[in-house]
Amino acid sequence: MKALVEPPEQWARPFLDWVLSRLRDTGYRGAVGMFAYPHAAIAAGHVTGLDYFYEYAIEAYYDALDAAEEEWPLAEPRWRPLLWGLDEEAEALAVFEEKLADSSTVLCAEPILAAAGLGLGAGRGVGRGWRQAGYAGTAGSYTVLARRRGVRCKVTVPGSVYALALAGLTAAGLEGPGEAVVTAPDPALLRKTVMDTRVAYGRLSRWLIGLVEKWAGESLEAGECGERFLKIRYKLQGLLEAEFEYLC
Repeated sequence: MKALVEPPEQWARPFLDWVLSRLRDTGYRGAVGMFAYPHAAIAAGHVTGLDYFYEYAIEAYYDALDAAEEEWPLAEPRWRPLLWGLDEEAEALAVFEEKLADSSTVLCAEPILAAAGLGLGAGRGVGRGWRQAGYAGTAGSYTVLARRRGVRCKVTVPGSVYALALAGLTAAGLEGPGEAVVTAPDPALLRKTVMDTRVAYGRLSRWLIGLVEKWAGESLEAGECGERFLKIRYKLQGLLEAEFEYLC
């Protein structure tokens, strides 16, 4: 019998397993179960920019959707509630990338991705203050009402990415709603570095892990602007209302 979700290609497994371990540290619920790899691939795609991760996640989603439609209405798959979370995140994947590509919204979306890259590399959990503010690690999507220099944006973020973003803020000392200046890896430059560096598939997962960990660790140690870092003031009122100020 064909598996409901095909496993990722062998070269990608070590990196996705690492992403899953980081997501589990945050309490993100999508990091377990039959859709764990697709959820991890969504986060991996946004942080690294590699098309394979996007394609794998979307293909897995459509395979699961087809399987659910074949069973319904004669039977209701027990795993359909899990599919709802993947459905939301698959849709949010495209919406979030659109916000990053739009000059009118990129400065509202980029700080979230920067924090996610920091969280992935730093390997921290989510601070207690975020849980008290309502974070439950649910798979799906989060809509963040963001402001940047008076401009208001509504940013839809995949749950896996938001889990890592909260972990990144926690690693930088913001363990719940409040204000902090955070130095984080520049996500655009990180993705460009991944695309411009040619690494054999057999070594790619190990190289990606080393790259993300190195940039996250260096940004936390530096605490200042640098060639590869952004310095941003984060102000969060509750879980889903934020204001971002680029300092350099």
